[in-house]
Amino acid sequence: MSLLTNNRIYALLLCLTFIFLLGGCKTTTSAVDENNPLLLKPEDKLPVDPAITRGKLENGLAYLIRRNTEPEKRAEFRLVVNAGSILERENEKGIAHFVEHMAFNGTKNFRKQEIVNFLESVGMRFGPELNAFTSFNETVYILKIPTENDEILETALKILADWACNMLIEEEEVEKERGIIIEEWRMRKNAEARLSEKQYPFLFYGSRYPDRMPIGDIGIIETCDAELLRGFYERWYRPDLMSVIAVGDFKAGWMEEKIKEYFSGMKSQENAPERFTEVIPDHEETLINVATDPEATSYSINIYLKHDVLPSVTVGDYRVRMIANLVHNIIDERLSDIARTANAPFTEAYAGYAGNYRSKEFTVIGATVKEGRIIDALDTLLVEAERAKRYGFTETEINRQKERLITWIESIYNDRGNRNSADFAEEYIRHFLVGESIPGIEYEQRIYKQFLPGVSLKEINGYAETYMTEDNRVVLVEGPEKEDIRLPDKKMISSRFEAVKEMEIFPYIDTVTEKPLISGKLEEKAIINRLEIPKLGVTQLTLSNGVTVVLKQTDFKDDEVLFSAYSPGGHSLVPDKEFIAASTAAALVHEGGLDGFSLTELEKLLAGKNVHVIPWINELNEGIEGSSVPEDLETCFKLIYLSFTQPRMDANSFETYKERKKAEIQDRASSPERVFWDTVWEVLSQDNLRREPLTVEKLGEMDMKKSLEFYRDRFGDASDFTFFFVGNFRMDVIEPLIKTYLGNLPATDREETWKDLNIDPPAGVVLKDVRKGIEPKSQVLLTYSGDATWSYEGRIAINALSEVFNIRLREVIREKEGGSYDIWAFTNLQHYPDEEYYIYIGFGCAPEKAERLSDLVIEEIERIKIEGPTPQELQKTKEILKREYETNIKENNYWLTMLQTMYVHKLDPLTLLDYMESVESLTAETLRNLAVQYCKSDRYARVILYPEKE
Repeated sequence: MSLLTNNRIYALLLCLTFIFLLGGCKTTTSAVDENNPLLLKPEDKLPVDPAITRGKLENGLAYLIRRNTEPEKRAEFRLVVNAGSILERENEKGIAHFVEHMAFNGTKNFRKQEIVNFLESVGMRFGPELNAFTSFNETVYILKIPTENDEILETALKILADWACNMLIEEEEVEKERGIIIEEWRMRKNAEARLSEKQYPFLFYGSRYPDRMPIGDIGIIETCDAELLRGFYERWYRPDLMSVIAVGDFKAGWMEEKIKEYFSGMKSQENAPERFTEVIPDHEETLINVATDPEATSYSINIYLKHDVLPSVTVGDYRVRMIANLVHNIIDERLSDIARTANAPFTEAYAGYAGNYRSKEFTVIGATVKEGRIIDALDTLLVEAERAKRYGFTETEINRQKERLITWIESIYNDRGNRNSADFAEEYIRHFLVGESIPGIEYEQRIYKQFLPGVSLKEINGYAETYMTEDNRVVLVEGPEKEDIRLPDKKMISSRFEAVKEMEIFPYIDTVTEKPLISGKLEEKAIINRLEIPKLGVTQLTLSNGVTVVLKQTDFKDDEVLFSAYSPGGHSLVPDKEFIAASTAAALVHEGGLDGFSLTELEKLLAGKNVHVIPWINELNEGIEGSSVPEDLETCFKLIYLSFTQPRMDANSFETYKERKKAEIQDRASSPERVFWDTVWEVLSQDNLRREPLTVEKLGEMDMKKSLEFYRDRFGDASDFTFFFVGNFRMDVIEPLIKTYLGNLPATDREETWKDLNIDPPAGVVLKDVRKGIEPKSQVLLTYSGDATWSYEGRIAINALSEVFNIRLREVIREKEGGSYDIWAFTNLQHYPDEEYYIYIGFGCAPEKAERLSDLVIEEIERIKIEGPTPQELQKTKEILKREYETNIKENNYWLTMLQTMYVHKLDPLTLLDYMESVESLTAETLRNLAVQYCKSDRYARVILYPEKE
């Protein structure tokens, strides 16, 4: 079911649902009239959402079409090929992925880079809106395009059709693309990849999966020719293994006719090879493997369970997975509660769905483990599984999870008219590839409302009795490779399964509280000033305690209200010796809960509420942010009020947070990437201690008392706070909440601001090499920085310059030189604490090419300084910025961010209306001058990561 698979709580217990389908458990339904013809029955087949137009051409190609206007004037296209690396022959390892790359290097109707050029010319970016990926079992091509005219839509369909059957795969282009693929392979070579290579033979025991990684065999990639690629393309790129998916703001009938027009001409293959399913064999014994890597930075243990793929055909099938959700939620919550105790063996524990590999579905229960605590963590996981098996669950746990599931499904249902087209496209991909049902949210909500109330404690406990299966089980342990730390061996791990069965284990006690969030009643305080900005649909309120509130009602999402608030100050106000305590204060308060509630108690109390409130403190400001659905707004305001007036810390949450941070950072120096970025920030801050990475030694400077004192000081005066609320709320509902909860926030009317710590980028040219890592790869970051004059128009202009850099450098460094898989440019025009600019350009490459490619980047920037961007680059840049704006102005988060930007920088909010005019006024000369001003040849920093041994 589509919505279930997108949810974090999706069914660990698929194994249990299999038992259910075989008759292992008797089900109950809600107490309703079973003769009611409107009621669903378990044997009813799940329908296909009637909003979908679908069909199959005579040549076997399937299509799914849906008209959807979120976002407006956009369409999502997918060409899905039911063929991936698992189908490769022994001499073709990596060829499926290589073919995918060749789709962008010339087709019958689009020569070489014409596809990329076309998409950029209509304002779409290569990467976010034009991309593809290859997996074990499928290859998927992605297009996101504007829809204001039929010509663009038809061109997109022509591109899909050319990918499907008209790739040229020319020898010259294969040679050019080979370097890019090698760089992608190089980029992926890290501790995670090396550990996967060690673990996959156990996880996919008895199958070809470990020997068919999508990235392939580097030896084959380096030597293959165009003929080998064409052979794979001709065998597997055929209509009976393809689906075209189109979702967006267009007429569905017109789209169906055009798909038929462009794809009906594809010919079916005679004597085509069978599209086989790679079988992952069953095994009775538990497979165990312990793997280490010198660059790993954390310890983990994962228990995988492999099950036959469950059907997804009837309402009963859906109900089974819904029940499994409940069971998984409870186990997940219990493990999360344990992780919040100071002596827990793990910093995080999790359980969930781990993938569908056609012949088997995987689930996992595991943990990120503290050093030296692997066996303790394993025991804890097994004890919770055994506890569930022996004693089941409690009514309060089940009711709480039912509330959460109902809240979740109702939220999606209420906002059904605003679901993003990309989400539908991903759902339809799964439908085509693995048969996931697509009944639509209206039907899914009916199932929940009818069947969830009738799920009984007895039924849930029946599942829990067989929580951990003993066959098809794989245990994988990972960690850093250290001489002084030995991980447990297979024998020791294996012995714990039987040992836990013999342990004395007591029933779970679910501690809940019925206390209200706020005792007593708060009086409404006055709004002393109201300012309307009709052109923006914005209202500004000033409360009697000095709090400013900025409101913008929208209908972009029916079930979303976003908020943020800020005040000047931040941890810039504390001396260096108190920096650690101040910078961890907000996180410690969040971990500690509020008032008399621990975080665990608070989460249980808020079960069924869709609300999030998180305080934060950065260098220059402190604030609070979060979200709510309209019906939970009062709860949201209560949490905001308590975050100011009743912050909470305790020794347990303090030690838990400290231990978690220790686990995150203690092996940080093992990672070449982390060492590289730590060096970057040290260089750019000129070794300022506040930019140094957090270390285990620095954790000793944490101080709960000082953190709480600092937090109370920062949030003890709300008179200089400005709040922003954007979303679907009613003014007559939100104003009383503002007057009650924000109006009663404490106010001392102090005048304050942040402190300039004088952390400035270096002057002159700084060249820094970092030697770290065992793989033959480099990372490069080139940074231009210096003083600048901040303005809203200047911010738009420097962002435009970064787009020009992205276009130019992709063409030169990636496409022409084949030197890097991904090169990017990012800019920042900083206003506070002083006016500065930063231009970052980064890429990965072979070590021997790092300096040469860096020089080429500088050469291209110097060329732009002399010649300016080309007319095509300028036009593409403007289109990209305008297209981005078109979708942004329909997003709550955009308005929240930009309104706050206007207030932080003391600008007239109406300035936001000038964006398109500012973009349109950009000229090649403007951007050339900007490059001259910002990209000084005598002021930049370059940091290069090299392997320790070359």
